[in-house]
Amino acid sequence: MKEQYRRMGASEEDIEKAGLNEQEAIAREGIHVFKANLPVLQLFMGCANQWQVVVTPRGQLIRTGLDWQQVETRARYLPECRALDEAETDRLWKDITIMQNAALECMAELRDE
Repeated sequence: MKEQYRRMGASEEDIEKAGLNEQEAIAREGIHVFKANLPVLQLFMGCANQWQVVVTPRGQLIRTGLDWQQVETRARYLPECRALDEAETDRLWKDITIMQNAALECMAELRDE
């Protein structure tokens, strides 16, 4: 978690002041989502089974990215996404791409452990 805060630009002092213990913070306070981020989070969570995968010769499944046709279809059925104007929809697609790339990076790290 500390590394994620560093990537977001938090100073070491702020990270230490916050006493970042991820499990304790989640258990105590839950996870907070800004209202502006709710549509992309709900879309991303709704696409949990919409990953494209390849299988290595050793039988390992590797996710290569979201199936964008299925993501678009899912977005049409989420009220939070349907209510967005054109500028917000553009932001949604940029944000979900960022989330996809971050998830792929995390999955690669886990795979390499």
